[in-house]
Amino acid sequence: MAVAALSVALAMLALDVGLRMMSGDVEPALRRAEVLDPGEYERVGRQIAAAERDVASPGASFRRVIIVAGLSTAREDIDGDAVGRALCGGSRLLNLGSSGGSFRELAFYLRPLRSTALSSALTVLAVHPVWLAGRRNVPEVTPNSRDSRGENPVSGNLRRDQLKSALWSVANRRAVHAVVMDALWSFRERVDRRFALTAQQAFEPERESPWADRISYQGMRAGSMALDEQLRAWQAFGWFDARRFDSHGSEADALVEVLSAGRSAGGRVVVVLMPEHSTMRRMVPDVAGESLRTVVERAGPYPILDLSAAIPDNGFYDYAHLNARGRGRLSALLARRLADFADCTGSPREPRDRGSMSTRS
Repeated sequence: MAVAALSVALAMLALDVGLRMMSGDVEPALRRAEVLDPGEYERVGRQIAAAERDVASPGASFRRVIIVAGLSTAREDIDGDAVGRALCGGSRLLNLGSSGGSFRELAFYLRPLRSTALSSALTVLAVHPVWLAGRRNVPEVTPNSRDSRGENPVSGNLRRDQLKSALWSVANRRAVHAVVMDALWSFRERVDRRFALTAQQAFEPERESPWADRISYQGMRAGSMALDEQLRAWQAFGWFDARRFDSHGSEADALVEVLSAGRSAGGRVVVVLMPEHSTMRRMVPDVAGESLRTVVERAGPYPILDLSAAIPDNGFYDYAHLNARGRGRLSALLARRLADFADCTGSPREPRDRGSMSTRS
């Protein structure tokens, strides 16, 4: 009887979500969820699990672990070998850089870090203040939409109601999937933490080296069309709108969660404001950085290294990611600036008492 009642309840819930999707009446949480990628959460968990495996192996030759957490600029712009060698007399750098453009995404992907058995000498949060604006949906294309020439970018072969239904189905199918998967991963995380499982116990370690850099942007400079499209996308996200920034709200809460996740790995936490092309810096309102500093101060405080203007424009591949020249300069600069923050004392494999850990760095 209980199973039947549960089945009916789930069916009614699915019907309700489906009707909302078709009518366009989608809850804000559902809209925001469509940028979350459960697959990336799994990848980060597998990478951390592989690092745990390597550190615990009898033949491990490195002394300390440095963790870098961020999104694509952390992944692309930091030379793990160069920075790791310079800290604590020689360390391995675990770069957990993912993809995205909001603190909600970063907080989601860093959940496995809360249960890691790694003892980090330093955790670097490589971020951008614009993430406090989140990534609102790009304006939907409807049968009434017109481009700059007054033309409808969507084919008029379908009737209006059919086209609206098709657009909403395509636009929100991933959102529904992400909401369901997020719920499943949250439940899985609670189970893992309830039984004090490490990442290596909760995830199958990836086969590739967890310490290897994952670089996608190899060229010296992106083309003009790609650069223009990048700015249009960021404007659609709301990154250049001062009204979008606040030291409270869901993105600010997610930043606090990110700081807490970084602290879970032990050692100190340093917030690094990653380099940005001068074109991007001119377009981002001052309130973005002010709001981020307010949140960090309230949550810690944690030290902030502002490197947003540290690399000249010729060191950029696009308006946020560095080319090989810029990557080398940033990595050398990070190695120097982070040396004062790394906790290089004690055994890197000492079990950490999670109950005694402070939320402050």
